[in-house]
Amino acid sequence: MNKKECLAVVFLPGRELARYPDQFARFEFLQKHYSVSTVVASSSAKVEGSRRTYCIPHLNSLLFSLRAAWILWWKKRDYDFIYLIGLPAAGTFGLFRARCPVVAYAPTHLEQAFGPERQRPFKPMAWLKLATFLRGLARLTSVMAISRQLAALYQGRTGRVSLIPMGVDLELYRDCHPAPAADGHLNIVYPGSGGPGRGLDLILECARRMVAEGVAATFHLVGCAEPMLERALAEAPELARAIRLYPLMPYADVVRLYGRMQAGVSLLETNVFYTTSPPQKIFEYMAAGLPVLCNDIVTHTDYVGDSAIVVGWSAGALFDGVLALRDRYPALAAAAARKRDQMGDHARTAVERRFVEELEYDLRFINNAER
Repeated sequence: MNKKECLAVVFLPGRELARYPDQFARFEFLQKHYSVSTVVASSSAKVEGSRRTYCIPHLNSLLFSLRAAWILWWKKRDYDFIYLIGLPAAGTFGLFRARCPVVAYAPTHLEQAFGPERQRPFKPMAWLKLATFLRGLARLTSVMAISRQLAALYQGRTGRVSLIPMGVDLELYRDCHPAPAADGHLNIVYPGSGGPGRGLDLILECARRMVAEGVAATFHLVGCAEPMLERALAEAPELARAIRLYPLMPYADVVRLYGRMQAGVSLLETNVFYTTSPPQKIFEYMAAGLPVLCNDIVTHTDYVGDSAIVVGWSAGALFDGVLALRDRYPALAAAAARKRDQMGDHARTAVERRFVEELEYDLRFINNAER
């Protein structure tokens, strides 16, 4: 039986697709079930598995959309459907009307690529990008949202919205068994690139107080390219007792590191973006059986349940959370073990099944409508 043909349009400018576990998983689902060609602005070598690859050097979403629309018009190939990874690529369909279903993966708020409208100065190019994007969004067949907040946001803006959560490959965590450290030290992991609104400044201030007050705990920060942290460690070497920096590492190595930790931390500032998009790391923590230390925001509290210490957005609140984590660790570890057994809806196999079911529904719906 011939596989249906898919064109994957990937807009992750300057980043490798493989650095985004959930986006990469969607691409692998496509390759497993369909014959895939790719239009890509990513530097990822993983697209080599596609039948054809069209590389677009433009990192500006509008220029990318112009070039992608031209490729679609010029090649005039018939695809069974088009799948978007990198939501700004929806602008392509503000410039080109596809004859097949177009489905987009939506892990973020629509303003993530453009900035909140109320804060954006009036620049013709910015408005043109946004207008092209919204026109393309309205022409999409459907959007796959990862949270109830994103599903509500896109409802009415596009043809159809489905809710498919982020996925975790639970098999990778089969041998991950966190346990209390023999010396009672509390090791807390944080994987991520950092950036504004992700609380690394709070972690740094909390770490300073941990050292000053002799709290036996260390934050293990993986892939956090923050000069602020390196400067702080250079100026105060004693901070190495409370903060350890790791370079980017393969995902399998991150999972192995989880097995040597006692908890995971996730911090998100309350803003239009982070109140709709849950971070991948909290699902990884739960799959690993780690208690979670996080701040009080809906994209944490919708998921973590009683396996978490939930704190306010301040270094003082985070410090109190570390102490609570230490004092309540046995109960939290037991809750995290139970949470691990309740991850079925977020298992990669379950997400893959729903992903394919939704795509097949969209294909049947369009075909029936055309008859």
